[in-house]
Amino acid sequence: MMESKSRLVFSVLVLLVFATFTAAVRLTDVSVSNEVVDYQGKFEVEADFSGDTCSVEAWYFIGDYRFARKNVGCDPYNGKLEVTFEDEDDWDNVKCGPQTATVEIYNSMGLLLDNRSVNFSVGVLPVLKFMPSRPLAEKEVRVTLLDPDTGNPLKSQDVEIKDKYGGEPISRRTASDGSFVFTPDIAGEYTLTVKEREVCGDVTFYAKRPLLADGPHPENPVVDEMVLIAVPSGSSVGVKVLDSEGNLYLTVPVSYNGGGNFSISEAGEYTLVIGDLSTKYWSLNKTLTVTDRPVPELSIKPDEPVVGKPMTFTVTSRNEPLAGAVVTVTKPDGVAREYTTSSYGTVNYDAVTSTGEYKVAATKDRYSDVTSSFEAYHAFEPYLEPALPTVRDTIVLTVNDQNGNPVSDALVEIPDTEFMRVCDVGGRVSFNLEEAKEYTIDISKDLFWDKEITVTPYGILSVKASSASLMLGGNVTLFAYDSYENPTSADLKVTDPDGVVRYYTGSQQLITPDKPGEYVVSGEKTNHLGANVTFTVEPYALDVSTYMSQGTYYVNVTREGEPISGLKVNVKMEEVDLDGRTDDAGMASFKISQEGNLTLTVNVNGDNIVYEERIVRQNVVRSYDLVYLTVPLVIVFLITLFAIIAIQLGRAYFGKELKMPSKTAKTPKKKGKKPKAKHDSVLLGDKPEKKRSRLSGI
Repeated sequence: MMESKSRLVFSVLVLLVFATFTAAVRLTDVSVSNEVVDYQGKFEVEADFSGDTCSVEAWYFIGDYRFARKNVGCDPYNGKLEVTFEDEDDWDNVKCGPQTATVEIYNSMGLLLDNRSVNFSVGVLPVLKFMPSRPLAEKEVRVTLLDPDTGNPLKSQDVEIKDKYGGEPISRRTASDGSFVFTPDIAGEYTLTVKEREVCGDVTFYAKRPLLADGPHPENPVVDEMVLIAVPSGSSVGVKVLDSEGNLYLTVPVSYNGGGNFSISEAGEYTLVIGDLSTKYWSLNKTLTVTDRPVPELSIKPDEPVVGKPMTFTVTSRNEPLAGAVVTVTKPDGVAREYTTSSYGTVNYDAVTSTGEYKVAATKDRYSDVTSSFEAYHAFEPYLEPALPTVRDTIVLTVNDQNGNPVSDALVEIPDTEFMRVCDVGGRVSFNLEEAKEYTIDISKDLFWDKEITVTPYGILSVKASSASLMLGGNVTLFAYDSYENPTSADLKVTDPDGVVRYYTGSQQLITPDKPGEYVVSGEKTNHLGANVTFTVEPYALDVSTYMSQGTYYVNVTREGEPISGLKVNVKMEEVDLDGRTDDAGMASFKISQEGNLTLTVNVNGDNIVYEERIVRQNVVRSYDLVYLTVPLVIVFLITLFAIIAIQLGRAYFGKELKMPSKTAKTPKKKGKKPKAKHDSVLLGDKPEKKRSRLSGI
């Protein structure tokens, strides 16, 4: 028993000695090489010790992540450790942004002897700038990353945006201005993560919906009056009432359907804060004025009262006319007069007789008094001649007052120019404005309302064509000139014969029309009077030749020696109306068997628009063809000649035979009859003469 106690006492003494020894080892300082270290860069964590460190082990942490253990040894200055994470997974355990480096020291028995920590930052968090400043869900938003120290944009930064509701992450890269664009899919909380060497960390932001609240009703309640307000149903949007010093006055209970009501027992200025804790809606503030009695609204029209012109005062309460209210008007000379509002809450006031300030007060039982004032002056009534001037015109400005009387000595200024002049006794001033743009003219004089008018002197635009008429296939140049005949850029609209419009811009334009007819060119220029010009494009001219042979009428159509095929051709006479088309050789033929006037139309009604319509009038007559007439006449002549010769030869032969028996014989005579002579002939003219047609009047 005594032996056991001795051993126990000895062990306790050993522990006390060891504890005393180890208690002398302490951490005196822990530091990081830089307050801000680069993400995935190198840095050092250094621990300083006191006491005997021979059997001490140091553990190094960043946050909760132990990244190293080190036997310190007997050198108390051997606590420096270079942090180099070659494995990128190690950096996944080190979050960007503010961090804590901790060093713990343990003895050989694993007992914690001491620990110290130091704060530093891994990279810096960027500053986010949004456009719009309140990002809206389902709407495009531009996010700009800025350096927190310099405010300069951070370009070429890879970022990732993710909502906290499980949506897919969105990757973007900032442009040269440090911005990128994305569209939040849902309303709520988002995290932007950037992991670059110098800029690193997670930044939280929200994309929400605009909050629509109905109320408060009434807008200006009285003490203890019920006030109603409504917010989106089921939105969990809260409503708070703050007093004039910003302290919470009350929280408005809001039902699930979004309705809420409350009352305020003290008069004063209050602020309604709606949805300030909502993650789905942007908060909304409204001002609420609470009074002991209803405060009427007093309206004075017109906004610029004019001496000698009637005015209207209107008194309302909560948008309802307040009849029977007493309106007191005090003139600039101190004379006051009372009027009573009609059932429409109005007073028609026509006693503005002088310039100066008029005071107006409206009172009624059980309502708060309301006051206002207005100033009355004379008014300018200016007009310009000409009313629509051009840059070439001298403009005359005449300034009259509200009664039509000229106002002399009124100051007229044109800010865009150096013009500043006063009107003459007739209220007139003249000037020139040489640019086709809008000018502002300011008119002022004591006891008059200032007047501002605008005038735009129009430029005179002219549009010209290089040719009024040209053949198809040719070019035409369009020119635009300003008021001073200088080339000027203008919008040119060219409308072709079919109504097809082409647009050009410039001071000149070369075009090649592709169809014949009249073209209309319209020129337009800002603050210039429009201009038009026309030109005509003539179709291709045709060469037409005709001839007739053996009753066939031939038409040959060419252009510059080349045959034109496919053209519609019409031949018309008294009893003839024939149509045809030219073939590949440019020829068309028609059978004609009568004489008379002939009208030839080539390319009827402009059937082919690129060629002209050509009309030729001719006269068809019949003429004899000597070739055909001579041969029959020769044949008849020869037959007749041979017949005469044969007859003569026959007579000579047969007459000699009859006389041969008796030269003295006499032919007995018959009584009462004399001998008759016989003549045989051939009618030559009974055969029809062959003729051919001849054209005249081509």
